[in-house]
Amino acid sequence: MSESISVTPVGSRISKWGEGPIFWNDHLLYVDIEGHALVRLDPETGGEEVWEMGERIGTVVPRQSGGFICAGDSGIYSFDPNTGAKKNLADPEADKCPDNRFNDGKCDPMGRFWAG
Repeated sequence: MSESISVTPVGSRISKWGEGPIFWNDHLLYVDIEGHALVRLDPETGGEEVWEMGERIGTVVPRQSGGFICAGDSGIYSFDPNTGAKKNLADPEADKCPDNRFNDGKCDPMGRFWAG
């Protein structure tokens, strides 16, 4: 016996490499790694906000204090979607492996950010 599943696309953006979706504050957040973008989708309206990050971004996590923690080509950084400001927090392999990037990350139950 087979079951049929109905899938309905939302939004209009076609990502180059969409990944890491999370649902937060009634919106879907995800990264477009090769499109160098952070995307926020309102599933009710289909409206999308896209922030160009200027680099491959591998993960996004909302901050309790507002904004996001992101990780990608330049290491780990905070991002303020209201101003577009990025603040570098750490880049542990800048001298050793300049071509490496962070691919994924999330917070554990204690709120600590883990990325690799």
